[in-house]
This record gives sequence, C-alpha cells and structure tokens, in this order.
Amino acid sequence: MRRRAPPVCRAARIGLWWLLFFLCAGFSVDAASIDVKNRTLYSQNTAYCSVPGPVLISALDLKYDGNQQEFSFSLEVSSLESKANLDVSLTLYIYGENFVGMDLDLCTIMGGALCPIPSYNFTGSGTVAVPPSFASKVPTIAFNVPDIEALAVLNLTEQDTKQQMGCAQLSLSNSRTVQLPEITWSTGALAIAATATAAAATAWTDSLSALQWRVVDIVATMQSVAWVSMLTNIAPRVVHAFSLCLAWAVGLVAIEPVQTSILKTREATGSTDVDLMFAGLMEAQYSRLANYYPSEMLNMDKSAKLGTLDGLPQFDHVLSPRTLYAPNTGAGGEMDPGSPRANVVWALPMEPFSQAGAFFYLEAIPLSPYSAFLTVAVSWLLVLAVLLACGLLLVPVCVWWYGAPCPAAMRHGFDAWLRPMLLRALECASPPITTFALFQFVHSNGWVSHFGAALLCAALAAIWATVGLQQWQQVRRHGPRTLYYKNTSPYRADSAAIHYGSPSHPYRPRYWWFWAVMLLCAFLRACFVAIPQKHDYGLRQSLGLLIVDVLLLGVLIACRPACDKKGNMVMIVLTCFRLAAWILCLVLTTKVNIWGIPRAVLGIVLLAVLALAILYIFFVFVWDVSTALLSPRQRWSKRYADAETEPLCDAPGDTTLQAARDEGASRAETTP
Repeated sequence: MRRRAPPVCRAARIGLWWLLFFLCAGFSVDAASIDVKNRTLYSQNTAYCSVPGPVLISALDLKYDGNQQEFSFSLEVSSLESKANLDVSLTLYIYGENFVGMDLDLCTIMGGALCPIPSYNFTGSGTVAVPPSFASKVPTIAFNVPDIEALAVLNLTEQDTKQQMGCAQLSLSNSRTVQLPEITWSTGALAIAATATAAAATAWTDSLSALQWRVVDIVATMQSVAWVSMLTNIAPRVVHAFSLCLAWAVGLVAIEPVQTSILKTREATGSTDVDLMFAGLMEAQYSRLANYYPSEMLNMDKSAKLGTLDGLPQFDHVLSPRTLYAPNTGAGGEMDPGSPRANVVWALPMEPFSQAGAFFYLEAIPLSPYSAFLTVAVSWLLVLAVLLACGLLLVPVCVWWYGAPCPAAMRHGFDAWLRPMLLRALECASPPITTFALFQFVHSNGWVSHFGAALLCAALAAIWATVGLQQWQQVRRHGPRTLYYKNTSPYRADSAAIHYGSPSHPYRPRYWWFWAVMLLCAFLRACFVAIPQKHDYGLRQSLGLLIVDVLLLGVLIACRPACDKKGNMVMIVLTCFRLAAWILCLVLTTKVNIWGIPRAVLGIVLLAVLALAILYIFFVFVWDVSTALLSPRQRWSKRYADAETEPLCDAPGDTTLQAARDEGASRAETTP
C-alpha cells in the first residue's frame, strides 16, 4: 500500500494550487483604463541653463494643451532692473530634434503686467493661445509615448539691447509612464512566489522539480533589466523608467533609516564623495544631455538657444524629487498657482557623461551612488536573515512531527532544506554584490565601504570555492552521479546530494560544474557594467556583454548541460533575450548615431524585449507549478516512502536504528 505524504507536503501541494490561481489573477492588466485622448505636456523639472542675469526665476511651471492649443503657465520671478521690457523665445526639443521655435512679447500677455518686468518678487499665472503653425509642428508621439524625452528652452531677451536676461530649461512629460507601482508589486510577487515554491519543492520532492532552482532564473532575468539601464548610453527614458521598477531585484531598496545610517557612517570614515546631486538637478543634467547631444546631429541648420555656462557659481541648495508626472495641477488638469513648487535649480556644467549610466540610475531611485554597495549588501543580508529565521521557525514543526526534540531530524532539515535555499539566495545575490563592489572600488572612497566590499567578496569567493572543492572531491572519489538524489538516498546522513549537491541539480551529471560557468559569466557582466562609467563607454560595455552571452549561447547549444530538454530550452531562450537586449544597446550607442524618433522606436523595442523576457520566465514558472501539481513524477517519491518506514529519531534505548537505516538506504539505492 502506497504511503501518503506527510501533512507538510500535502499542505505544500495545496499552497501551490492557490499560488497558481493568485498569480494568474494578479498579472491581468486592465488596458481599458488608458486614456488615449490626453494631449497635454507638463513641466516636470525646471533649471537654469545659463548664468542667471538681471531676471531671477524662482519657480516656473508650464502646461501645453494640444486640444485647446494653448500654454498655461505659473511663475515666480524678480528683476534687478526696473525698466526692462522682455521678449521670450521658446524652443521645443523632442528626442533631441528641434521641432518648434516661438517668440513672444511679454507686453502682450497678462494685460501688460510683465511690461516692464516688476523689480520685486512677482507671482502670477496665465494662458497664451498658440498659433496653429506652432501646434501643427508638435508630433503626435509627444502625447502618446510614455516617458518622452522633451525639453523646452526659454530665453529672456531685453527688447532694446537684445541682451540675454535669463535662460531656463523645462523637462516635459505627458503624464504617461511605465514606472508603475503595479509593475514593482507584480514582479515582487513573482519573486516571492518563486521563493515560496522553491522552499516547498525542496521539502516535497527529491530534486525532480525545476521549481527548486527556478527562482534563480527569475531573479537573474529581472536583474538584467537594471544592468541594461546602468550602461553609459543615453538610455531611452522609457527603458530607464521601466528599470527603476525592478531596482529591488538587485537589492537597491531606499529605506530611509538605512540610508541615513550609511551616509553618516561614510561621512565619519573619510568619504569625500557625500555631496551629491539628487532629483531636480540630476533630471536637468540628464535631460540636457539627452536632447542637446543629439541635437548637434539632428539640427545642423539650427542652433540650440542655450546660454553660456562659464562662470556659474557654486551654491548650496536643497533639492527634493518631483514625485508627480503632472505637478501643480488641479483635479481637472488645470494649473494650480497656489500649490507648492520646487525651486528652479542650478544646472552646473560638467562632463557630458559624468552623470549617466549607473550614476543617473542610482540617483533616480533616489540613492547615493557611493552608498549603493552598502545598500545592496544590507538588502541581501536581510534576505539571508529571513531564510535563517524561516529555518528556525521549522524547528517546532520537527518537534511536533517527531514527538520529541530530534537533533538528527533538525540536522537533516538543515542539510536538505536550509542549505540549498541559502545557496540559491547566494546565487541570486552574487551578481549585484560583485557589480557594486567593483563600482565601489573604482568610483568611490572611504575605508569602511572598501573594507566591506572586500570582506563580502572574499566571503562569497570562499563559500563558492568550498562548495566547488567539496563537489570535486566527491566526483573524483565516487563519480558525479553521487551528487544527485537518483543515486544517493536523501535520508543518508552522508549524502553528498544533500550536503552540497544542490548547485549541480539543474544540470546533467556530466556537467555538474556548470553552475561555476554561470557565476563566471555573471562576474564578467559585473566587470563590464560597473567599471566603465563616467564617460561615453556604452559601445565597449555593450560589445563586451554581447561577446559574453554569444560565447555562453554557443556553449549551451553545443553541450546542452541542463538536466532535461525544457531546462536547455529555458537557458537558451533567456540567453537569446539578453543577446537581443545587448544588440539594441549597441545600436543605441552614440557611435552608431541614431537619434530622434527612430531612437525612440528602438527604445520601445528594447523595453518590449526586457518585458517579454520577464513574461516568458513567468509562464515557465506557471508551467513548472502546474507540472509539480499534476505530473506523477513530481509527487511524493517512493524512495521517500520507503525511507520513512524507519524513524529518523532515536528511540530511547534503541540499538538497532543504524542497521535499519542502512537497510532502508540500500533499498532506496537499488530502487529503479
């Protein structure tokens, strides 16, 4: 008579059914909620683009209504001159292309209240009708594509002398974005579900189910989205916004008390890189780079009306991130002059790509780039702490199941469940920890950060070297098949499959070492992402990453190292998705010289590739869950049932337990 599975395993099966239901329900998207008729542009960020002149702009917000063909504005200005009559020149850049130029006499608006400009602090708002010739030049893509790259430049010129009195740049948004909390929560739910099913499958089956290691594939796929955005390209904003939703996958979680503690620690230990730009200033710098850099190629017959940056003084100021995509507007989208506004920031001159890549990505979270490693380290240490806490919570379960404290059962639970889960967590944590450790070594200072990076990297290297050495010794003495449950009873205390075989279980015995190849590829990617920063290194980074995955794809096709056909297919398809992403990153480098609307289209394609990779691994995960629930091969193993005929805990005074164990182990090994 077939022995039934223990209650913990039946509960795991029921939990998997409910998990499958909630995942399918949670990933549904309501596309009908998208408003396709909104033709509005809002100012998202305002900054000086030249040395402030006699006219000081304290705050400026702008809204363009494409349906009504009018500008609404709200401003706060002051002037050092009492008799200055000004003209305003507006230039609109979209994806670097100079689409629109319009001149306006300030004496013709607000009933002449701005003519001459008041010599005191002046706050006002108004609406300006836009000529049809202007409105017709604004492309439809500016209203429909999420996370557009649009920049409006306003030059103030004195009417009589034609002297420049001020210059301001406004980053524009159409209120559409892919940086949605739904994406963050749904991908986070997928990772949590994969972790839960890995824990259940590890306790339920004897390494037959791919659910045990699928969490590694899921997290690695999400991490690749962040690596794409950290390359020193002028990344399409839509890709950048999407990647911010997955910053948690690499451990970049902005917990304010943790960040405050990290910053104070760095300040107290010699870091000289704590004075950083955040939010408005960083947005202004990158918006300028994303529009003026390509404008040199797109607008050869037009000159960007950007004032000189020479002599701009350094000022201390407080910057806070703009959290709304349609700021300073009422419920109906109208301008709200009384709402709090962020001050106009000072856009300091700097090297064009010094704040691109990882710097722009990290500060957009917002996190200090130089605190990134400690943030990632703390996040992954918390993950390991949660796993250890779960292991401790299982101790009462073991006591209840066996009726008394059982050191042997607890030791077996650690070897068979907790150790594999910890190794999988380390496999997920190794790429981000290595990446930001290298970033810390190359681009930051402070002995605490460097010491922590060196210590954690040494610990990771020691752990993986120990696992590899133990496996190599086992393979040399007894053959690679002893690393797998099919040839080693899961209830033997000396089982190599339990102690250190879990990293090899996704692969065939012939390629038991392939987990080391995957870690090596992750290390090479970390080198290409983290080290070349602060300059236009996008071509080198993309090419290096492409070569790594081309070589990996060749090895996967030639060797087919996975334990089954589905495993090989999943590894090959995920590698192909990464190859497509690196090729698109290569095309988006400045050396290829693709700008304007074609570049926006390539950004959408890159976003689709990254999203499809996550969608693909989600469906693979759903298939794995379904297979584990329905396939007879994934159910409670006969070998487990046989082994359970002998108690795991020693009964008081029992002297025959070891012989019974040996007999049960022999039956388990000879079972076909």
